[in-house]
Amino acid sequence: MSYRAIFTGDLHGSNNLPFAVRDPATLISDRRGDILGAVDQMAQYALDNKIKDIWVLGDLLDRRLLDAVVLKLVPDRMIHWLKQGVDWHVVPGNHEAHDAACRHYTVEALRGYGIHVYSDPERAVVPIGPGFLAVPYLPDDKARAVLRSAHHLPSVVPLVHQTVKG
Repeated sequence: MSYRAIFTGDLHGSNNLPFAVRDPATLISDRRGDILGAVDQMAQYALDNKIKDIWVLGDLLDRRLLDAVVLKLVPDRMIHWLKQGVDWHVVPGNHEAHDAACRHYTVEALRGYGIHVYSDPERAVVPIGPGFLAVPYLPDDKARAVLRSAHHLPSVVPLVHQTVKG
């Protein structure tokens, strides 16, 4: 079985990153353009090459530095490409976790726009491609337990945003 997709991570969408250069008139930084440009380039490449799925494996947004501009524009741009035929799949990362227990993630709001968000470790097995195990960023012990739970599957590709020791 063949499966083609684009995989990326760590886009850290924010208008407020410390090294961002701001336009004094608008207060909008060059980082806004960077993330929107990355979304556009990936989506256009996907369409040009008949690739349906784009996977963001953590840190699409940067919760601690998130602002209203990026929180509106990134989903709007993803929705634009969704209407063109690109399916977005987002596995939350540590910069999207609401707290250390990882009970909620900033990107869960994208689900309401038709973007696939894999934030529930109880439903980590995704029957796409060869069979993916989409594991959101979790405390290490929970991440290990989810990964171990899939040991019986014949073919599974883990999609995670963290290093798990042991």
